[in-house]
Amino acid sequence: MLFFYSVLCTLEKNKLDTPVVITALDNPLLYIGIGYAGVISLLDGPPSTENIKISASRNQESGRYHILVENIMMCHRKNNTVGDCNHGDQITNEWFVTPVIEGGYMVQTRIGNKPDTLMCLTRSTKDESILIMGRCSESRIGQHWRVGKIPVSKQPDVPDVPPLS
Repeated sequence: MLFFYSVLCTLEKNKLDTPVVITALDNPLLYIGIGYAGVISLLDGPPSTENIKISASRNQESGRYHILVENIMMCHRKNNTVGDCNHGDQITNEWFVTPVIEGGYMVQTRIGNKPDTLMCLTRSTKDESILIMGRCSESRIGQHWRVGKIPVSKQPDVPDVPPLS
């Protein structure tokens, strides 16, 4: 399965940071999904596929992010799964993306909730429309990610959007 993420981050006073695209390291970048400020669009397959909307808001003190899938906040649980923060025994609701290798156009990154825990993103086997995050294993895909800038010519006209709280 191919997973593509496009991220537009907000800065103070609704100024936009440089848009970036995140894709699984072992998959070619076939299509860039463009989202609005603070919104990640998950695309599985061709551009006509319906987007799953993922919003991310940054905690200014910790530098980590809250991730919401279709407005449901994602938490890391004690059983090493990730899902709705309203269910199960939760460890944390904060996430970060750390650079691993810089080189050329792309920067390889890892997504985690603590320095020694590498997280993966994939789809639920029970419901393909649900995004699952969890501790990586050989059976999961998307253990490494590339982050690169979207060329200026492909950046969308983004309306004034209030920052996510």
